[in-house]
Amino acid sequence: MKRTLLIIMTIMLSALQLVAQNDVKTNIDSVTVYVSGAIVNRSAKITVKNGTTTYLLTDLSSELDKKSVRVGIDNQNVTIVSVNHRLDTKEDAEKKKLRYAADRRKEVIKDSVTILNAKLDVIEEERNLIVSNNKIAGQNGLTAEQLDKMAQYFRRELSNLESDRIKTEKLLKKYTDEYKQIVQNANNTAKEISTMVSTVELVLKSDREINNVNLTLNYLVPTASWTPFYEVRATETSALRLGYNARVRQSSKEDWNNVKLSLSTGNPSVSNTRPEFFTMYLPPQRRYTKPTSVSGKNFAYGHVVDENGDDLIGCNIVETGTANGTISDINGQFKLQTKSPNANLTFSFIGYESQTIRSGENMFVILKEDTRQLNDVVIVGYGTSRKGGRSGGRARGKNAAIQMSADEADEVAEVEIQDDFMRSNYYVEPEKSIPMEIAQSFSATEFRIDIPYTIKSGDRDQDVNMLEYNINAICQYNATPRYSNDVYLVAQIPECYRYSLLPGTANLYLNNIYQGETEIAPDHTRDTLSLSIGRDKAISVSRQEVKNSTSKSLIGGTYRVVKTYETTVRNNKRIPVEVILEDQYPIAKYTDIKVSLVESIGAQVNTENGRLTWTLNLAPGESKKVRLSYEVKYPKSYSFEVE
Repeated sequence: MKRTLLIIMTIMLSALQLVAQNDVKTNIDSVTVYVSGAIVNRSAKITVKNGTTTYLLTDLSSELDKKSVRVGIDNQNVTIVSVNHRLDTKEDAEKKKLRYAADRRKEVIKDSVTILNAKLDVIEEERNLIVSNNKIAGQNGLTAEQLDKMAQYFRRELSNLESDRIKTEKLLKKYTDEYKQIVQNANNTAKEISTMVSTVELVLKSDREINNVNLTLNYLVPTASWTPFYEVRATETSALRLGYNARVRQSSKEDWNNVKLSLSTGNPSVSNTRPEFFTMYLPPQRRYTKPTSVSGKNFAYGHVVDENGDDLIGCNIVETGTANGTISDINGQFKLQTKSPNANLTFSFIGYESQTIRSGENMFVILKEDTRQLNDVVIVGYGTSRKGGRSGGRARGKNAAIQMSADEADEVAEVEIQDDFMRSNYYVEPEKSIPMEIAQSFSATEFRIDIPYTIKSGDRDQDVNMLEYNINAICQYNATPRYSNDVYLVAQIPECYRYSLLPGTANLYLNNIYQGETEIAPDHTRDTLSLSIGRDKAISVSRQEVKNSTSKSLIGGTYRVVKTYETTVRNNKRIPVEVILEDQYPIAKYTDIKVSLVESIGAQVNTENGRLTWTLNLAPGESKKVRLSYEVKYPKSYSFEVE
């Protein structure tokens, strides 16, 4: 009997250990914000119990991507059995107290309103009683003294009753208005009291109890981002100061309080899979005849393949919003009679991205591999924390050694890239506005800020002043008088890729005078970034048509047009300048139009696009003139004017 009881108790204890749950409060240590999305890193110390125990990591962002959840344990004697995510409803404790107090106040008001209404009824009854008994004189009538006393009595009592009625009605209105306001506030805050939060259910197994085990948790929240904004200060010399700042925003439904912030130029939402090369076929789609078994209305049929053009056998095809569906056959073909003439069909297959398209005849559907599913590695086994504060699971043994080698290789590559950075002729180490570390990798630049930041969810954008570069830029003046009578100072920034610039808005200053805004849009296919700083009114330019050298004549059936322009550039500055002057002549689209360049002394000519470029070196107060002349011959059947 004792043995049986002992077995039952052991089984019950094991069952309790199996289902035991423990809430774990994790803290946000650091956040890496990308161009789109952010990785939130949390940590906690837990006591791992003997046996299999479930731990609930609570109060997490409801916006997190459940596929990105990663958990790490830094003790090899602990096994991560499973990691699951769910959404829960959480009530705000403070708002719940306020709601309870409001409900109590509503009850008090309802009781008070009932009492006040009863009081009004009593006042009305008393008034009716007094008024109905105002004829109390006997057969002999009343003396003057009695009549006066009676009048005073009626006046006094009716006045008191009217005064009570007014006071009671005012108080009643006050309570009624308060009750309505409480109800309205309750309706407005009903959704705020209950909020959605994420919970990660972590099942751990250990053969003994272990205290102070470090647990790390990280996940991606897509509702966060940062964008750069710049400040460019330039002079006529080659010195250019480029301020590189960041604007951070997040609406992850959780606040980042005093966290270590990193800003990365990477974008985890963009697939890193290299596109495959596929043969191009004409026609691009196969065409199939209508299946003989198809009859009646609303029939959809077609073919489902993968990106390689291979048939997808057993692909699920469902009429969206219904249970009506089918699967593709051994040849990847399908047919389905839909319930609606304008139905949408959803195509789904394990390992591929689902696709919803309008139903029809002769459909040809290509499903793409879901790289997120393929890359989603479930963490089971023993875990350790990665070097450098990166959290995540890692298996023991040979795989762990391989992973460590990869980490070391990344760090070595990072150092080599930074060394290469410093060997540049143009790159200068930036002045850091705040304590931070700049880390380079093959795919992104990461600005690791050393001071804590607090960024509230849904709050206004948080500006971060990061860096300022002193760039030895190549500054030059550009003039294109055919389009503008202004001369522009343009800074050429060599090896611009070294500054990890992203598209953004820049405030421009020329000689400390604000010039307005411009857009920095790096073209990563080029080494040099051209940045227009602004107009310089101290250099003037004018372009005039030379009338005595311009003509138009008709000889036979052919027009002959000669155009001549003279451009004058004057340097009104106290220093010498170099101006790049550009003009152009037309290029003929058709062979029966002939264009010839007559005069372009000193210009570099691009015959493909008709651009002419002069480099003019002007001393202070000096002016120079250049002349452009070209001839156009074309049949009179054309109706256009030569500019």
